[in-house]
Amino acid sequence: MMVEKTIVCRILDPTGRKEGLLVKEYSNAQGYIRGETEDLYSATRQAMDKYVEKVQNEEYPLFLRNDTFKMEKAEDTEEFDYWARIPVSGVWGGIWVPIKPHQDITEDMDVHDSKIVWEE
Repeated sequence: MMVEKTIVCRILDPTGRKEGLLVKEYSNAQGYIRGETEDLYSATRQAMDKYVEKVQNEEYPLFLRNDTFKMEKAEDTEEFDYWARIPVSGVWGGIWVPIKPHQDITEDMDVHDSKIVWEE
């Protein structure tokens, strides 16, 4: 029996450059669903097309396909437990940011499509 579960992770204090790239990608995703820009990582455009109808006034999460998003256990730090690679337009290989999930992620779990929600 296969069970699906959502694990919520918080991105922890990215560097200024990485935060700027995340904000830009998130903002570009909002512009993409309004038909204002195409400057968005191509696989992220495909994921956005899968989940979102183009609208004018709603805000949506930044959807990421599971083949573009990667997560690894952090072995060399006590500050956080995991790294996540997030694809962004214009940066080959995406950016790695520290994340903190609300529960441990075990090796028998598979990561499926993910989404980034903006919260202050």
